[in-house]
Amino acid sequence: MKKSVCKNCNNIRALIVSGLTLIIGCTSATTGTGKIAPRIYNQEYNVVFSRALEAAIVKKWQIVFADKETGIISAKTSTGFWTWGDNISIRIHKIGTGKVQVDLTSGTDRQVIDWGHNARNIRAFYKQLDSLINAL
Repeated sequence: MKKSVCKNCNNIRALIVSGLTLIIGCTSATTGTGKIAPRIYNQEYNVVFSRALEAAIVKKWQIVFADKETGIISAKTSTGFWTWGDNISIRIHKIGTGKVQVDLTSGTDRQVIDWGHNARNIRAFYKQLDSLINAL
């Protein structure tokens, strides 16, 4: 008995695998990777942490977790045309007397390409934080 072979089966399999990768993949942008450097502020830790939290709120990010003791703020962006929503992790820590470093990661779940959205999240956050700190 002869097996029938679907001529397009390999193409169909490739499309299914590509589609699943697009759905369950993830992308991220992180400071300190050479593209976007962490920021150092000549301010007290409490001031920088408060302004970082305020900057995230002004950006209309949903605050998932904020802990001043550990210096971590976790947030989520809303779903939009180009993204299913991004997970933001902001890390704030003292690096000396009156000096504080802020770095963050923006990651996208369930999609392979972020179209530069994660890097824009980071740059927009720093712009907002710079504005709030410079207004002091």
